Amino acid sequence: MNELGATIKKLRKERKMTLVDVAGDRLTKGMLSLIENGKAQPSMESLRFIAKQLGVEVTLLLNDRSIEELRQLLLEIEEDLKAAEEVFGSENYNTAKQAIANKIEPHLSKLVGKYFEEIRLLSIYATIQLQLGKNKDTSIFNKIIQQYKAIHAFSYAIKCYSVLCWDAFNRRDYEGAVEYMEQCEREMRTHEFLIDDLVKLDVYYNLAVTYAAVNNYEQTALYTDKAIDIAKKKKIFYRIDDFYRFNFIREVEKGDREKSLYYLEKVQLLTEFSDDLSMRVGAKFMEAHYYNFVEKNYKFTLEILQNFKESIDPDLMRGMLLSPIFFVEKAYALWSLDKFEEAIEALKELKVPVYHNHPIDIMFLFTGFAVRALCYYRLGDFEEAKQDILYAADGVKNFYHSIYSTFINDAYETIMQ
Repeated sequence: MNELGATIKKLRKERKMTLVDVAGDRLTKGMLSLIENGKAQPSMESLRFIAKQLGVEVTLLLNDRSIEELRQLLLEIEEDLKAAEEVFGSENYNTAKQAIANKIEPHLSKLVGKYFEEIRLLSIYATIQLQLGKNKDTSIFNKIIQQYKAIHAFSYAIKCYSVLCWDAFNRRDYEGAVEYMEQCEREMRTHEFLIDDLVKLDVYYNLAVTYAAVNNYEQTALYTDKAIDIAKKKKIFYRIDDFYRFNFIREVEKGDREKSLYYLEKVQLLTEFSDDLSMRVGAKFMEAHYYNFVEKNYKFTLEILQNFKESIDPDLMRGMLLSPIFFVEKAYALWSLDKFEEAIEALKELKVPVYHNHPIDIMFLFTGFAVRALCYYRLGDFEEAKQDILYAADGVKNFYHSIYSTFINDAYETIMQ
């Protein structure tokens, strides 16, 4: 029995119809039986008649089995993607993503882009190939975007621009990332009333992030404010902590104590109502950063970090995205208190992880190398001091002016004089 015949027979039996019922006055009972058993192929005209008798679209007869298989596969893949995000930043992340791609690969020939399941699976596969560096050709996303638009899945089309944005971002092509997001916003405006609010918030977040990366804080402020306005009007808390955190960093850069504290308290309030570990980590980093760089209360910074360390399971903390930044916060406070050896010890595992690609994150992490260089310098170890400060200065040389790059450049002048 072939796939088409099996589908017709299955639908007929589900509807409790006889061969005569379906054959009607256009087909014979015998011919329909031959079709169901794969011994005869119906003409397109006969197929349309059978579909009408069964009360289904003709496309269902042609694609029922393959689409159902792809639908089940997609459900599995979506769960696999959620599980993979749980290990983001760890050595298991790429392995998990590759396993997902391997599941999809045998079905690639079926992903012709006619149905949502086909387009979504192809989109996931192409995204993983791009993320893992297996295929750097992004032209397939133009095809995927058009396929999504053809079935009016505009929110998913918009998400493709975010993939392209973050690919450019990870290559540190920040101007290219901005171009993708500007194109994305133009597309979103065209179909604004068909785009999910959560997708809009993702777009505004990516716009804020990319504009900040090119030091356009006017545009960053515009899109953070737009996002916060949507969140308040629609009572949506998705990503709201991210936007408050962005505003916080901006105000710390400007040295505005009142506004820095305002955004810190906003995130702390959100954290009280959340069991999300990453939100707790982010809020604690903000608190430490505030007392280091705004209040300059270094003893209190160390208390904050120690109390947080004691309150959280170290296994949960391991691999968290922000953990290297905590090393820098602690060392900065210790260096400011002239505890040079302790600061060096705090930074013994310092590195710039590959997943940190935003200039703000990178500059702050390189600040850690400058702190360690200054500690070595004060302890008389000039060779180690020069090695660290040269590395730090080289790491930020292509970035815009900030309080972190200024700190590094001042340390460079001190050590290399």
